[in-house]
Amino acid sequence: SENIFRDTLRPVEQAKAFHRLMTAENWTAKELAARLGMSPAKVCQHLRLLDLPPVVQAQVDRGVIPATTAY
Repeated sequence: SENIFRDTLRPVEQAKAFHRLMTAENWTAKELAARLGMSPAKVCQHLRLLDLPPVVQAQVDRGVIPATTAY
């Protein structure tokens, strides 16, 4: 899970990592947040990025659109 917190991990990459971990471990967002020491709201914010169209996800990862705006 330490790779989830790499400084170089882009926002959508982090969201995908959260999703993969939740799927692999059969965890809810709340359970993942507890395991990672994060707030459930923060985990849910990241996961919402996965609902964006791929073109918008790419813009978030390139920094064209701030992740905080995209949430």
